[in-house]
Amino acid sequence: IKPFMKEFGINYPIALGDLNLVNSYGGITTIPTTFIIDKQGRLAARYERLVAKSTYVNEIKKLL
Repeated sequence: IKPFMKEFGINYPIALGDLNLVNSYGGITTIPTTFIIDKQGRLAARYERLVAKSTYVNEIKKLL
């Protein structure tokens, strides 16, 4: 994961999930599924489809 993060300039935490982590946030029924987690570890947003980068940016800005 670290080489991928470096190559694409990812400077935010990434979780390498297992089944327990996935189930903690409601499971995955489609790919891609993206979870945006707030600073307290709570689910802030969930997308079960491909969405525009701007959607993620707007969700994250709300949490900052």
